[in-house]
Amino acid sequence: MQVRRALSIRELINEAKKGNAEAQSDLGYRYENGDGVKQSYQEAAKWYALAAEQGENNAQNNLGTFYEWGNGVEIDFSKALELYTKSAEQGNPNAQFNLANMYLRGAGTEINNAEAAKWNKKAAEQGHPLAMCNLGAAYDGGYGVEKDYDEAFKWTKLSAANGTPVAQYNLGMMYLCGRGTE
Repeated sequence: MQVRRALSIRELINEAKKGNAEAQSDLGYRYENGDGVKQSYQEAAKWYALAAEQGENNAQNNLGTFYEWGNGVEIDFSKALELYTKSAEQGNPNAQFNLANMYLRGAGTEINNAEAAKWNKKAAEQGHPLAMCNLGAAYDGGYGVEKDYDEAFKWTKLSAANGTPVAQYNLGMMYLCGRGTE
């Protein structure tokens, strides 16, 4: 998310009130994080919702996390899943990762390892380190994809190189057991 730092809070609020979806999303981010305004999940949710209704994918993803975890709104996994899906379909790697996790946990939907692997792959291909880690684990265990130690090693190594502790551990285990390392 890029916050429009060139605009003052007053200017950002004015743009948001005029219906500018990017400004609404940015203002939601500011309220979520207390950046230049008093932190308020309720205000953040309000601005994210206005931007999300206009199709702004960062707002859709961020509002999805609010519904998933109950920040400023009641927990609603179905609504979170819907928002993540809209954002993920627009190519947002964070939403793709979040959507994959909903499928892995069965939150708002049935557990579906194949869908989880599909969305983790889309996010991983865009450089999302945690999605890389999850995709590596999927290939290593054959969860939603055909077991493939070479692919498991590739994605786990990429994630580990990006500093993901779980991937670093998993990579060590792959070396120890000789899975995909040849």
